[in-house]
Amino acid sequence: MDLELERLLNFLDKQVGKDNYTIFLTADHGVSHIPHNLEELRFPAGYRPRTELLNYVENIVQVHFGNPKLIERIENNNIFINEKQLKKSNLKREDVAKVIATELIKNKKIHKTATHTTLATEEFTEGMLALMQRGFNQKISGDVLYLHTPSMLGSWNQDNGGTNHGSAYNYDNHVPLLFYGSGIKIGSSNHYYAISDIASTICTLMEVEFPNGNTGEVIEEVLE
Repeated sequence: MDLELERLLNFLDKQVGKDNYTIFLTADHGVSHIPHNLEELRFPAGYRPRTELLNYVENIVQVHFGNPKLIERIENNNIFINEKQLKKSNLKREDVAKVIATELIKNKKIHKTATHTTLATEEFTEGMLALMQRGFNQKISGDVLYLHTPSMLGSWNQDNGGTNHGSAYNYDNHVPLLFYGSGIKIGSSNHYYAISDIASTICTLMEVEFPNGNTGEVIEEVLE
């Protein structure tokens, strides 16, 4: 990585000019500790088999509504309810979602649950639910969203290595952010900044309008 950055900076110095460009470097997610290692140290951690959660949720709707086919799929911490099965069983989507969220939180491997309606109609300003809400999309998110307990990864991670994306835990969302070049102060900071602040900061540096849908703030302490 260091050598690749050196090549990039040398290229920019030569082709663009040392004081004529600005770059930033960050990451889309952090990395969790390896669950196997944590388990050896007797920390609560582990892997959840792909089918385990689906079977658990299907059992919830079977017990309460008599129809395990109400679950269409589970994907990226989202549970999607089957529209056709709702109509067939003459059920309301929100009623089914509430039961799933209420029962799923009882699972020892689940830390938080929230229904689509809750995230669409209420505002959370801090804590895990606030972070979950920032990744929520009213049009495409599931009917129930959930968060595993810390260092609980899916079986895909066990089979393929690596870490998870998009959890609300610090090990996933704490990443480095570096600015370098024209218009940037020399220094460092321990302040919290969201990744969405990058666009606002770069736009301010370039003296252009913020992009459509922008939510970030300007990181003023990096600008000269």
